[in-house]
Amino acid sequence: MSWSINFVGSGRTRYFEGSLDYFAMSDNELIAVIFGSFALLCFVVCMVYGSKMVEFLKSRGEKAHYWKIRWMLFSYINRYKKITISENGHVGPLMQPMAIAWVFFLVFIALAVYFGAIL
Repeated sequence: MSWSINFVGSGRTRYFEGSLDYFAMSDNELIAVIFGSFALLCFVVCMVYGSKMVEFLKSRGEKAHYWKIRWMLFSYINRYKKITISENGHVGPLMQPMAIAWVFFLVFIALAVYFGAIL
């Protein structure tokens, strides 16, 4: 019984030697898990920027709550956009990373589903 990290097997299934056979998965499943992990990371980035937007809205006297980010995120984004355009003439600095993270989130979710992830 070996606990080494050497991969064993043909190109189709990869697993650890020894009693770690429950880690066995096909290449498509492994790719799906990787893309799903990237999608989760992008979602966390979206929530971080969403909380920064809530903080911005609160500092401007708007009614916003951290625990409502999941339901009201797009409303908060719209209000953030309107306030920053009225103040500066252009969209604020939190908007572009948030939009990029959402696009990558959707792409990674689509790839994870395509490669067989069960979400």
